[in-house]
Amino acid sequence: MRLFVGLYPPPAVLLDLPRRTGREHLTLAFLGEVEDPARLLVALGAAKRHRAPRLRLAGAGRFRGGPVWLGLRGELDQLHRLHGALQDAVEAAGLPHSVDQWRPHLTIGRARAVPAGLHAYEGPEAPWRDLALVHSTLTRQGALHVPLQTWHLPTSSGA
Repeated sequence: MRLFVGLYPPPAVLLDLPRRTGREHLTLAFLGEVEDPARLLVALGAAKRHRAPRLRLAGAGRFRGGPVWLGLRGELDQLHRLHGALQDAVEAAGLPHSVDQWRPHLTIGRARAVPAGLHAYEGPEAPWRDLALVHSTLTRQGALHVPLQTWHLPTSSGA
């Protein structure tokens, strides 16, 4: 099964978005095809001890081929620590994973150009608590995402 680990924006962030797909997430680790995720689920469970980063969507751009993305501001150092911990968990589970330079962003759709007004977009700041291991199936209508396991990150060190 095709898997990734994603961090999901809270409802207040989603409600403020000018465009929504229903599949908005921040990919923290793309794993590709994984036969049995059992070891991975155990290793990823350690990530739930990390504090949820407070983030806001800000600015926009477009990748070659059409995907339009929104950038992030806020506790990016906390986000990078969470990303590093997930990469360590994937390695500990003995699974191959992408080691490309990670650039956090939220894809919001495809377009020939960034829609008017999105370059200056700045959304509300909030803790991004929902972390999930997700099964992704590609269809003609787009990707279908089914969370296999979800963890809720604490909003403070003691929460």
